[in-house]
Amino acid sequence: MLLMGKNKGMMIDKKSFLLYFFNIRNEITAAMMERSTRYILFKRTRDSGSRGKEKRGKALRSG
Repeated sequence: MLLMGKNKGMMIDKKSFLLYFFNIRNEITAAMMERSTRYILFKRTRDSGSRGKEKRGKALRSG
């Protein structure tokens, strides 16, 4: 058994803890991927200028 959250005092078994941990990790990786794609889009717009901004607007609206 693992003790999680001192103030809550919750006792959870290893399986549920692992599921919880992997869920958090997946969320973090998804957020990082989203940020990196946004950063790439932003860099591209800065490189190509006004034409890139139009593309970026369309992409953001669609997705």
